[in-house]
This record gives sequence, C-alpha cells and structure tokens, in this order.
Amino acid sequence: MLTKNEIEKMLFPLNDEEKQLRNRAASADIKELKVTTDDKKVFLFDESLFIQKEKLSILPHTRYSEVPMHVHSYIELIYVYKGECKQIIKGEDVALLEGEFCLLDKRVPHKVLETNENDIIINILLRENYFSYSFIDKLKKKSVITQFLSNIIYQHTNRDSYIVFHSAKNPNLKQIMLSVLGEYYDKDEYAEIIIDHYMTILFTELLRVYDYEWHQNSINTQSHLVMEVLSYMIKDTRGCNLADIAKKLGYNSSYLSTLIKRKTSYTFSELLKKQRIRLAYELLIKTELSLDSILDEVGYTNKTFFYAAFKNEYGCKPSEIRKNNHGDADEFWRDDLGGEGRDSS
Repeated sequence: MLTKNEIEKMLFPLNDEEKQLRNRAASADIKELKVTTDDKKVFLFDESLFIQKEKLSILPHTRYSEVPMHVHSYIELIYVYKGECKQIIKGEDVALLEGEFCLLDKRVPHKVLETNENDIIINILLRENYFSYSFIDKLKKKSVITQFLSNIIYQHTNRDSYIVFHSAKNPNLKQIMLSVLGEYYDKDEYAEIIIDHYMTILFTELLRVYDYEWHQNSINTQSHLVMEVLSYMIKDTRGCNLADIAKKLGYNSSYLSTLIKRKTSYTFSELLKKQRIRLAYELLIKTELSLDSILDEVGYTNKTFFYAAFKNEYGCKPSEIRKNNHGDADEFWRDDLGGEGRDSS
C-alpha cells in the first residue's frame, strides 16, 4: 500500500492538461453525448470512464476546468482531499469543504465550478452492481444511506437523489480514504478485496456522520422550539396557555409539554408561574401600580396563591419589595386588601 507522501506526490503536481488549462492554452474536452433531463440537454458521463472492468474506479478531478451540467450512468462519491469543491446540484449551490463527501445517484444533474491548483478532488466511480445485498446488510437498518443504496438495487427509475456529508472534522474518514487510495494505486494482488472492506467501513463512518448531524439538528430545532414557547410566554404572560401556543407553532400540546420538561426540567405551568412572579417583582420595583393591577397584569386571580408563590421565589413578602423601592407600603396594601393582606402575604 502506498504511503501518504507517495499518494500526494501523485495527486498534487499539475499534469500537462491542467497546466494548459491554467494557462488558458486549452479548454476542457468534453466528448460525452448529450441526453435530455428535466427538458434540458445535459452531458451524459457513462461507464467508459471506468478503468477496464473495474467495479470501482478512482479519478482525480481535472483542476482549472469547469465541468458543465451533466448526469452519470453510474454512482459517484466525491471526496475533497484538499481545498474545496463548488457545485450546482439540481439547481442548488453546494460547496464541499476539505474532508467532506457527496454521494450522487444516477441522473442527478450537476455542474462542477472551476477549481484551482489547491483543490484536490477525488471522484470515486461505482457501478450499480458494486452494491450487493450483503454490502447493504452490513450497514445500519433503516438509515438514509441504506435507503439510498437500496434504491440503486430495487428502483430503476426516478433516481436523482444525493447526500452531502459534512465530515470535515472527522479524522477517521481521512485515514480511511488514504487507505483506499493507497491500495488502489498500489494495485497489490489483494487490493480489490481490501478496498471492498474499506468501502464498507467508509460508508459506515459516513452513516455515523450523518446520524450525528441529524441528531444535532434535531437538538437545535428542539431548543429553538422551546425558546419560541418561552418567547410567547414573555410576550403574553397574562393570557398565555400551552394549547394556544401549540396551535400557533403547529405542534401537539402534549409533545410541547414533554419537550419543555425534558429541556428545562420544569413543566409549562411551573415556568409560567415563575414568569408571572418575576414580572410581578419587576412591576413592584419599576411602577406604582396597585396590587390588584399587578395581579391582573400578570394573570393571577388568587391572591393567596400569589403570596405563597412570591415568597417561595424571593424569600420575602411583596410589601417588603415595594417598601424598599417606594417607601412606606401601608397605603399600597390597605387599598388592595382592606387592611387584611399585610400579614397574610
């Protein structure tokens, strides 16, 4: 197996075609046929690009060239060894960074934008029959990758999907790719068997990357959802209720209730009570509103419950907060409680 230094001595130097393209002495020579997809003429890259009868061929991307809109008759796994790879896939801008992969099915219209000397992009070409049932069976059941590969075996039409793997920070994949490249270019007697095993490991590691990203996105989405609930709570402390918020956000109230408890360790009712008490505290300090007005503003109808909750949260009576900030609070309590609330708070 070739070493990393030996691999890079093959990949990094510009070849004659790339030097001509860099100097604008030539343009990329596209001999492939054109086919119609989505009512547009695009180039078709077929299996003539494979080396002899290989099921898997590896072709470094030609630098300083722009590859026009095209589709394949095979599966392609693009890997950015160094630099970046900017593409337009099905009308969407896709930028792959160093260490990232993109898996493209047949018939996916895509265009590769011009690269420079520092962009080392590896194209792994895979025939459809490369993916056996046993290969797929080794991967996790019901995953996005197994679904993708199963479609290759079972579905012969309407196949135009692709997957981007944001794997730039995964050191395992870089080492696996070095091993694949080392075996491929060494052409040892057992290289094909070893590469097949490395490819199983590669796809399994990509599955791990995809699952992790999905999980992180799910966590971020859930955290954002909880923040939206809290935002509604702050905006309308008085009339806030979970059923209305759930309806506005388009979620089931039971789901939101469970999510809030898991993310905050408090129930929705507990958070609402805390928000109401905090708002009451703020109004006691910043305004001269009467107690009845404050209770109405924060959505409390039972004074006894309010007193107990306030003291539990702040360790003192509301009257003490008002007195410390506005002087004598006797008039405040006498007006609202008829002289009975000063000791019951």
